[in-house]
Amino acid sequence: MRTLTALIGGAIIGAGAALLLAPQSGQATRSLIKDKTSKCTRDTAEFAEKKSRHLRNKMKGYAHKAQDLVEKAQETIPQAQSVVGRASSALNKARTSMDSMQHMSDPTPVG
Repeated sequence: MRTLTALIGGAIIGAGAALLLAPQSGQATRSLIKDKTSKCTRDTAEFAEKKSRHLRNKMKGYAHKAQDLVEKAQETIPQAQSVVGRASSALNKARTSMDSMQHMSDPTPVG
């Protein structure tokens, strides 16, 4: 961060020194500053527009992917619930079967 600050500060100082020491007239220097400022403003606006468009398109893509995932989840959840229900039913049947087998094998007291 310090390097960036030093670089920007050096650029500003260099630009100021160049303006003060320029062999051009004041009118030519002002015109040059105006042209450079206009170009910089246009370039910055164009860059911001391009990045904005790029990010907007990326967000649309992510929104589409998210919607696809939601739809898949909505399809998968009922299937998973059905599988869990069948597994629970099978488990209950197995427990019932084991319980009845255990009762059959228990020795009955003779009395």
